[in-house]
Amino acid sequence: MASQHMNVTLVEQYSTGHHTEYLLHVISEFKGSNVSIHFVGCPQLCHLLKGKVASASPVTLDSQGHFIQREYNKVKFIKEVFSLAKQQKSDLVHFVYIDRLIRALYCMKHNCNVPVVATLHWAYMLSEFNTSIGRKLSGKVERFLLNRLFKKGLKLITHSPKVAKAFNQLKAYSAYALNYPIAHHYTYTEQGRQKVRQALNINKNDKLLLCFGGTRADKGADVAVEALNQLPDEYHLLIAGQEQDYSYDYLNNIACLGQKEQQLHFVKEFIPDEEVANIFSAADIVLLPYKENFAGQSGPLTIAASIGVPLLSSDVGVLRETIDKYHLGVCVSHFRAHEMMTALNSLDIKLKYRDNTFLTESSVHSFSMKTVKVYNACLVNSEN
Repeated sequence: MASQHMNVTLVEQYSTGHHTEYLLHVISEFKGSNVSIHFVGCPQLCHLLKGKVASASPVTLDSQGHFIQREYNKVKFIKEVFSLAKQQKSDLVHFVYIDRLIRALYCMKHNCNVPVVATLHWAYMLSEFNTSIGRKLSGKVERFLLNRLFKKGLKLITHSPKVAKAFNQLKAYSAYALNYPIAHHYTYTEQGRQKVRQALNINKNDKLLLCFGGTRADKGADVAVEALNQLPDEYHLLIAGQEQDYSYDYLNNIACLGQKEQQLHFVKEFIPDEEVANIFSAADIVLLPYKENFAGQSGPLTIAASIGVPLLSSDVGVLRETIDKYHLGVCVSHFRAHEMMTALNSLDIKLKYRDNTFLTESSVHSFSMKTVKVYNACLVNSEN
């Protein structure tokens, strides 16, 4: 519980995808913790939060234009945030999604006389995720700016102990690791499993692999299809999610090269929350074939862990630390035939991968309460 009443200016500039749900998780325990929220950001979220917060100020971040224009727009956005925080007499400002705003925050930090907390979802500036010369240079600049911001009192929330440790090496006690919150209490459903498998014509003894969450390049849907081509015919692959960098036709063409088009399935339409549990229940193993530049936490990982479906993941980013810590599955260095079969054979296709410790430590309640603790630590640090 917060020791005293806090006024917090909470900032979120986006409402797409998981942003809205994540924001609601952040604030879920604030009322009981004596925290008043003054929201600043996306107009759509202002409407959604009506009645849930003390005030809501619509401020739009214009992401159009060339690089210099976009950076200028970010500086204007943060300047407006700090101006409103001053009017609201806030005790601190929390940027719920600081990714790509670090340069602008550094430029405007002198305009803010209250402590700042920021949540970083993608550790793209750390050297291990920089795969090109341009990214290496950009990452070095942003690490330098973060170090300067840490010295000014910035507190950073991450979703990985490994990432928090890397930032705390720049300045001790500047970064915190909070488990990414599990969106819903997803549970295994036998009825849902049979419904999905029958719709896909999956036999009882066949193994269904699942890639969930869209075909963005860094999530490796292409890698999963290439892996399918190397597996026995009893293995099927379901790709469920939005068509993004890779088209469904492109992925199907990869399967055709291995004569596996009958083993490749898609759920192309929007997937409502109630259907998510059915799809994960239908799967025998969830694949996370993410590529080396993937620098965040995985939403499908949390859902699979909640339901108890084992994970087969690339050994990249922060995935291994979570999977190994909570015994959620197996990581491989490459999705190649030998490694794949060894890993698949090592996974018991049972519900023994539902780790209650992970569920407790990743609950929305725990996440929101730990966020309040970060606020308190930030205020104590600023007083000192």
